[in-house]
Amino acid sequence: MIRIGCLLLLGLPILGAAEDESEALSGFRRDWRNAVASDAIDEIPKLVSRLAVYDSADSAEALLELFDQLEKLALAIETERRANLLSGKVASVYELRQRLDPIRTGQERVLAHVAKLRSTVSWEWLVDEVSRNAKAPLQLRILVVQKAVMLPELQASLEKSFLRTRDEGELVIFLEAFRHGESRWSDRVQEKVVDLIDHKDPSVREQSAVLAARMALPAAVEPLVNRLEEEEGQTQLRIAGALEVLTRQSLGTSVDAWKRWFADQGHLASTGALPLGGGQSGAKVDSRYGTYHGIPQEGRSIIYVIDCSGSMAEAVDHVGRRGRGGQGRAMGEPAKPGETSRIEACQRELKKALSQLDPETRFNIVQYANGAEVYSPKMLTASPKQIERAQRWIDSLQADGATNIYDALELAFTIAGRGTFDRYYETNVDTIFLLTDGKPMLPGNGGRGAWDSTDRILQGAKRWNPHGRVVIHTVGIGQGVNARFLGRIARDHGGQFSQQD
Repeated sequence: MIRIGCLLLLGLPILGAAEDESEALSGFRRDWRNAVASDAIDEIPKLVSRLAVYDSADSAEALLELFDQLEKLALAIETERRANLLSGKVASVYELRQRLDPIRTGQERVLAHVAKLRSTVSWEWLVDEVSRNAKAPLQLRILVVQKAVMLPELQASLEKSFLRTRDEGELVIFLEAFRHGESRWSDRVQEKVVDLIDHKDPSVREQSAVLAARMALPAAVEPLVNRLEEEEGQTQLRIAGALEVLTRQSLGTSVDAWKRWFADQGHLASTGALPLGGGQSGAKVDSRYGTYHGIPQEGRSIIYVIDCSGSMAEAVDHVGRRGRGGQGRAMGEPAKPGETSRIEACQRELKKALSQLDPETRFNIVQYANGAEVYSPKMLTASPKQIERAQRWIDSLQADGATNIYDALELAFTIAGRGTFDRYYETNVDTIFLLTDGKPMLPGNGGRGAWDSTDRILQGAKRWNPHGRVVIHTVGIGQGVNARFLGRIARDHGGQFSQQD
């Protein structure tokens, strides 16, 4: 007994502890494989909880094996879902969603357990394993790097991984995570951040610009000013915002203004003679191609996702009763003759927005209620003829059914293509406008489905758009929307939220 107590005080392993963990991990692997084979996915969270007492590289490896297997199952289902979304098979899409959700819940439990690991040896193994494995699920790679940034003892391992990687997706993960760490990164890391301002991938350029501003790097001033002239749209906006934060100037996206400033003050800023960092970004794009519910249409490839659920038949200014003592008409009552319904107002707004697009801009439309339907199987150029055809289709839309936001967003990202999450492909879309007048629902009989999980939609959007290549703007119509949810989607994906009464 005295010997065991001494070993505990010294932090040395007790005889048999390693064998106990090895046996527990062996049983864990056996049981989760049986659960997967028997389609008992609901058992996964309970199985994961059995590892709560273990914190080692071996336990981390066992968790990663499970996560990877669940990811393979999930991707197979999502591939089938996307094919059915495109063909409009609402019932099959919903059935696949019911199979998918427990798998994602199991993955969330695995990630939550990984995040609770505390030992340095666990995290050193995780950082090394995930950064070396380009096939590791993206969700996992993001979590590991974001968590490791908060642990000072892992700075050397993180820097080593960052300096050796050339993968665009991996670079974006590191750059974004480094912004939230408190460490002072080495000179070699800072030099690489500046070099990446001219990277071929726009997501890497954007994230390196933002990090350079956060680090207040004098060497980044000139390449950022030069880069601004080469960019357009959202990337130009983010570069300008980084310049404003870095230099404490408020010159927006005006290339001429930045050139004049650099000619006058650039030599001082580039040598650190001027105070850098800590500025405020107020850079905005102009609205030369019009606005959609007050949000500039700066994208060059836009999908409009519009709500056609039953509540869109209500009058524009109608607020239904709130409880027994409320005033006004009952919720769901259609607009009366002479009144403008929400869907009519939104049809007018969308038709106007399309008419203002640059003819070279590409566009598409997704309308949703119980299910989701895309206007065209491919993106279309905004020529006068294509706009006229789209406007006629918009006029044919009617309000009926639930508010199935999850499927609508997934369909939009299906049209956007693999480039939103796969570094080897270009994305077909750079901007999504999501419009709704209600809270998200699952499809159901007669359009009266159950409430959907906003967390599930937020997590789905992050999986579909992990590198932020697509900006998502959100528009809420009326007072029945979940403003916090819509605002969160916009913030997570670099967009704006517009509340319309």
